[in-house]
Amino acid sequence: MNAPRKVVVALDAARHSPGMLDAAADLALRLGAELAGVFVEDVDLINLAGLPFARELGLRSAARQLDLATIEQELQLHAAAARRALIIAAERRHLQWSFRVRRGQPAVELLAAAADAEFVALSVRSRTELRIGPAGDATQVVVESASATLLCDRAAAADPARPILLPYDGSPTARQALELAVRLARQGEGLTIVACAADAEALAGLQRDLRDRLRSEDIAFRIRELRDGDRNQLIAVLRRERACLVVMPVDGGLLGGLAPAELLERLGLPVLQVRARAGAAA
Repeated sequence: MNAPRKVVVALDAARHSPGMLDAAADLALRLGAELAGVFVEDVDLINLAGLPFARELGLRSAARQLDLATIEQELQLHAAAARRALIIAAERRHLQWSFRVRRGQPAVELLAAAADAEFVALSVRSRTELRIGPAGDATQVVVESASATLLCDRAAAADPARPILLPYDGSPTARQALELAVRLARQGEGLTIVACAADAEALAGLQRDLRDRLRSEDIAFRIRELRDGDRNQLIAVLRRERACLVVMPVDGGLLGGLAPAELLERLGLPVLQVRARAGAAA
C-alpha cells in the first residue's frame, strides 16, 4: 500500500505567512493529501540565549540580555499561533492535518520532516532570502534538496479556481513537471502550457507531443507558444496568463536559467519547483 500523500509546511517564525499556508492547503486539497505543519525551534538561537554575554538589539530600545526562559516562551507562543492557523486552513478545506514541533538546525529538521512527504512548502520574501540570512540558509538547503518545493511570498495565495501554468521545453524535468501539472489540473480549472523552443520545427514537435500526451486526459488545456525567447520574454508571456500556480521545471533545457525565486518575485504567484528525480529517463 502506498504511503498517504503529504504536503509539509514550514511554519516557524521566520517562514510562516498566510499566503504560503493557503497555497499549501490548496495544493493538499488538489492532491487529496494531508497538510502537515512543522515548527522548528532553532537550536542555535536557544543556545545563544543561554550565553551570559548574548544581547538583543531593538530599533527603539536599548540592548537587553537574551533570556532563555523568555525565548522558550516566545517560541511556544509562535508555535501555538502557527498551529491555530494550520487548523483553520485545513478545516476550511476539510483536510487531514498534523502539527509537530521539532528542535534543531532548521534545514536538517525540515528535510527530516519532509523525508516521507511529496512536497515541502516554504515562504520566501524575496530572491535574496535564498542566499542570505538564517532563514535563507535553511530555505536554500531545502530548495536544492527536495524534489518538489512550493515557494510562496507573504501575500495572499492566488485564486485556486484559475488554471495551473506550466513552462515546457520538452526536457526530462519538464516532462516530470508535466505529469505533476496534469495531476493537479484534474482537480481544478485546467492547464495552460507555454511551449518554449528555439525554432518553428522544434515548437511544432512540442505541440504534437503535448497533444498526444494530453489527448486521453479529462482536463481542459491550452498551449501557448514562445519561439526563441529569452527569460524576460518568457516571464512576460507567463504574466499575461491568469493562473493559480506555476509548475516550474528547473534542471537543464531552455528553462534551466530561470530561477523559481525570480519567477515568484516577478509574477506574484506561488511556484511549485520540480527537480529531476534520481534515475529519471533522459
